[in-house]
Amino acid sequence: MSTHNQPNVPVKEDLRGRPILPDETDSNLDPITGEPGAHPVGTGLGATGGAIISAGAIISITGNLNILVLSGSRIPFAMAEQRELPSLLGKLHQRFATPYAAILLTSGVMLIMTLKSSFVAALTISAIARLVTYAATCIALPVLRRRAGTPRAQFHLPGGPVVATLSLGLIVWLLKNSTSQEAMTAVIVAVVGLVIYLSYRAYSRSS
Repeated sequence: MSTHNQPNVPVKEDLRGRPILPDETDSNLDPITGEPGAHPVGTGLGATGGAIISAGAIISITGNLNILVLSGSRIPFAMAEQRELPSLLGKLHQRFATPYAAILLTSGVMLIMTLKSSFVAALTISAIARLVTYAATCIALPVLRRRAGTPRAQFHLPGGPVVATLSLGLIVWLLKNSTSQEAMTAVIVAVVGLVIYLSYRAYSRSS
């Protein structure tokens, strides 16, 4: 039985970086996972449908990125105001009154993480970070209600502790569905942030 040398054919990759086999046509692949499965572009919408879906995705992603940059940059800005991070991050633009230093830092970190990781990995880290933030909020609700001297809440949620407990259980269940690699990546990012916070805190106390 004779063998023939096959020419080098460019190998396509999905968004996870996995090679797409030659017998897997684009019309049978999921656009996110790269696995076989029908998606809207391959169900009769053609090039026009693909263009519409792509335009909608770009608009949606652009809006979401703007929200993440504008809201995420307020965290280092607020920490700088509380002297938990360098005061440079608390500076405001003279004309627009926006925390430009915090916005630039947040955008730079997001860009690096986006270029250095896959789409799915970045999406997972973002989801885990949100869930941890929501969990901290759920835990804080009953604690602050019982703490003496806490300012009176402007909005009182009926059955707040019950809702917080149920939400916390749902968050734990969602976190348990993440893989060990995804969880480890999120932990590493959290540890890096904690080290930066503790280092500046020690520096501030010594100075």
